[in-house]
Amino acid sequence: FIEKLREEEGDFGPPPVLTEADNVVRILSVHKSKGLEFPVVIAAGLARAFNVRDTSNAILFDRQAEAGVGMRYVQPLTQDYWPTAAHGLAAERLRQRALTEELRILYVALTRAREKLVLAAAVEVEKCRRQWRVGAGAGPLAEFVLRGAKAAIDWIGPTLAGHPDGREFAGSEETAVMDGAAGRFAVSVYSAQQVEVWLREMMRQRQKGD
Repeated sequence: FIEKLREEEGDFGPPPVLTEADNVVRILSVHKSKGLEFPVVIAAGLARAFNVRDTSNAILFDRQAEAGVGMRYVQPLTQDYWPTAAHGLAAERLRQRALTEELRILYVALTRAREKLVLAAAVEVEKCRRQWRVGAGAGPLAEFVLRGAKAAIDWIGPTLAGHPDGREFAGSEETAVMDGAAGRFAVSVYSAQQVEVWLREMMRQRQKGD
């Protein structure tokens, strides 16, 4: 379509003005969705690693805590470097602050749905099951789970494993006790091969113009 427009020196035309009443699918960042609600929300990419690159800089500055400035030790002759206690402390403070922000963003994403929420993540299922069982519990997530998360699924998984609807999927030794009502969670696992087949079918349909 774009190539045809270029050949004909055409224009895309004015963008349509959408309202909240329009029956369309909206693709938004979590920040853009703040304050909005939708009947169905798909929160995708929950296995994407958090961005904590700032904690690996040679010089770290923590403005909001007692860590202050953290620098690596550099050997003048070889230019080899090692972390120092001050650098490690500043890195940990910055990382925990970044995790706090990621948790806040996840909360926003999970509270946009009015009727149905779909959570999607690409993970190694068996590996995650083992990890989630360790972090699962009847109460709030353990401190080591909160602090050790590398992606949003690292918080969601243990929470699901501790819920009656998710214990069977997680392989928990505890027996799930259901009250007869429909469970609030349902877990579906799709292999990479299945997803690849779906993608090929989508491309085929698109090429046919269906």
